[in-house]
Amino acid sequence: MMKRICWKQKKILGFKVKFPIDLSNNQLKLIDSILLQAGDQNTGYDFRPDVDSIKNIYHAEYNSKIYEINDELALYQSKVPIVNAAKLSVIRTLDMNGIDISVGEDNNNVYNEYGRGTTNKKDTRSQTYYLWKQNDIYYTAIFLGLDKNQEEMVKTLVLAPLQ
Repeated sequence: MMKRICWKQKKILGFKVKFPIDLSNNQLKLIDSILLQAGDQNTGYDFRPDVDSIKNIYHAEYNSKIYEINDELALYQSKVPIVNAAKLSVIRTLDMNGIDISVGEDNNNVYNEYGRGTTNKKDTRSQTYYLWKQNDIYYTAIFLGLDKNQEEMVKTLVLAPLQ
């Protein structure tokens, strides 16, 4: 089944995708994979991409000892950047296996367990962006919460094979 899905995505997108199922020692599981088409007007998406892209969504296991149940990782893959890096506050840069990764925050949006807009510090969750280009594909990993082991998860994504 997985090979069939990846083949269809590759055919539509024009490139092979990274499709890890588990992250962070099985603390995060792939729960959904969405093909975003250029110009899609669905208002439920955070981004309206200029080109076709894929969004893989990972959530913490219900019995996770280190992550909250609503913590999420979204991994976008496309032929052009999906996020305008100039609108992010750069925290640092990393080098993982020769891949330059920019780490940033979006200070214009505050997220809490109920969505955007709350400034109550007690309910606020961090949102961290990891951006990189690898094999002519742009990757954006957006962590909502999941403050522990982010770099380990990004390394897993960088090293994941193309399918």
